[in-house]
Formats: sequence, C-alpha cells, structure tokens
Amino acid sequence: MQNSLWLRSLALLALVAATACSSSHQAASGDAAAASASAGADGQYPTWAAAVVAEYPNRVDASSVTDNLFQIDTADDTKTVVAWFKAHASAPVTASDPDSAPRWFVNTAAVHVDIEPNTYEGTTGVKTMMAFMRK
Repeated sequence: MQNSLWLRSLALLALVAATACSSSHQAASGDAAAASASAGADGQYPTWAAAVVAEYPNRVDASSVTDNLFQIDTADDTKTVVAWFKAHASAPVTASDPDSAPRWFVNTAAVHVDIEPNTYEGTTGVKTMMAFMRK
C-alpha cells in the first residue's frame, strides 16, 4: 500500500531525529520497556501524543509504526482536521506554505505533528493523514 511508503519516510525522519537527541531522550524516558509501554498497542493513541493534543475523534485507521511514530488516517478533509487541531492542540498550527497550505504542522518541544491530504493511490476512504513523531 502506498500509505506505507509515507510511514517509512516518516519513520526514517523520526529515526534521524531520535539519533540526534538519543542521550537526552534516554535520560528523560527511562528504559526501553517504559518507552515501549508509553506507545501502547498498535492503534492505541500514545500518551506522549496525548500530552500535546487529544486523540482525533474521526479516525478510519491508526497505527504505531515505532515507539516514536504514530499515524491516524481519517475520511475528514484536511480543512476540518486543521480546524480541529487549532481548537485542541497545545501549540500553534502552522502551514508549510501559507498560500497553498498542502501540509500543516504542530510543533512542541516533545512532539511534531504532520497533517496532510492523502495523495496516495489505493487508500480509499482516507482524505487526511496525521503523523505524530516523538522527539
């Protein structure tokens, strides 16, 4: 599925970010078992993401890619998702390009959220994808 390519790309970005700050993250998160437990089972919204924003209510699918990467897919259009995040996120929602805004972001010291329209073929019923990456 094309959607998995997007997740792999995000997983690579998360891995690079995690490597860059691995010593501070290890000190902050404790052992690997605690980090794994905080991500929850596949599809369970992680507690580290909940610290930034409540779980998006209208999901079609959700999955934990790694302990530091979680994705939610929704049938809602991107404008609806962005409006919801603006009302619920603990940090500002910004656009990658204010004129066209194909991608939106929420950044905190601990979590980065990427919101973008689904452009992948073969993912019927999914209009918007949200990726949550723990720093």
